[in-house]
Amino acid sequence: IFSEPVPRDDFPEYYEQVKTPMDYGTMKKKLDNGEYRSGQAMQKDFRLVMQNCLQFNAHESDI
Repeated sequence: IFSEPVPRDDFPEYYEQVKTPMDYGTMKKKLDNGEYRSGQAMQKDFRLVMQNCLQFNAHESDI
């Protein structure tokens, strides 16, 4: 879960609700490419993954 971007074809509504998608695979690429200039920048993306999950998924969801 959260290891790659949410499939746009399967969940177009996700991209209507979530304005800044983030996943762990994208974070790994950013890390490998040296795009994180600080620990805080990476921490921000970790939080974004969780915020997006909470925003999109129902409270009753197992996710």
